[in-house]
Amino acid sequence: MERSTFVVTASNDRRACIWDISTGAVVATLDHDLEVNSAAFDPSGMSVVTTSQDRSAKVWDAASGEELAAVAHDNSVYSAAFDTSGALFVTASDDKTASVWDATNGSKRISARHDHAVYNASFEVSSSRFVTASRDSSACVWDVSAGARLVKLKHRDRCMNATFDAAGSRVVTASFDKSAIVWDVVSGAKIFTAKHSNLVFSAAFNAPGTHIVTGGDEHAAKVWDLASGKEVATLRHKDRVYRVSFDPSGSRVVTASADGSAGLWDVATGAQLHTFKHSRGVLDASFDPSAAVVATASEDGTAAVWQVESGERLCALSHEATVNGIAFN
Repeated sequence: MERSTFVVTASNDRRACIWDISTGAVVATLDHDLEVNSAAFDPSGMSVVTTSQDRSAKVWDAASGEELAAVAHDNSVYSAAFDTSGALFVTASDDKTASVWDATNGSKRISARHDHAVYNASFEVSSSRFVTASRDSSACVWDVSAGARLVKLKHRDRCMNATFDAAGSRVVTASFDKSAIVWDVVSGAKIFTAKHSNLVFSAAFNAPGTHIVTGGDEHAAKVWDLASGKEVATLRHKDRVYRVSFDPSGSRVVTASADGSAGLWDVATGAQLHTFKHSRGVLDASFDPSAAVVATASEDGTAAVWQVESGERLCALSHEATVNGIAFN
């Protein structure tokens, strides 16, 4: 896949910014009334959705920065994600709901309710279902057209993260009950449980669905082989790991840690290939679709884009407060 040309950042300075990676210049500034919690491109890279403590989510034209649609919740909106067509987006809110909206006009399609705050929500590949992760200790899979709950996946403590595999047949969840669990989305049966000694913040599948990576409060991320059920690599930091993700090939992992670094790791050997350093905790890190570059977002008020092969920082992107998230087009 082609290398990304833009990133979008979400900051506590009440702005999201779209940046040109090649120059480090701001292409557009997207303003909210309070802290911006998240930002993400649609699959075409032509639109961006942002979420904020100001109880809103907004859709923007990525080229001009024009606001295209705005939607409201009754409390802070933690995250949002587009479906695969870019026609819909789903929001997760502290008001105990996740809602699906029309990206063109902001009209609400459906709303799904939990017993407590919803931390994140995302669609599966066909966009016919979405999954939510909640403080009420559950993740739920929902039907997009009817809004009906299809299955409830129960943990023993808050569920921080939930995401489908590439086929849409399984979900992996990360929980404060010290586990990450892979579930069958039709039956709700547990397929595999990855046990940690402390809180788990994040979990993700590799593209083939053969492995997961988990990260949490025991100062490490771990890679697990789902066929054998074995831990195949431990990726050690000096503080908690907030975010984990595979590159598209599944051969490398990037981790974001409170120790002020993001790590790039070889899955087969567990070796650390590069360390991407910030002066404070790193809250987010991800590969671009080409896996040629990595983006990081930090509590130090900066984001950065790094070259995977050399570890060189290609550009530094500055905000006036914590950068909560960063995403490629």
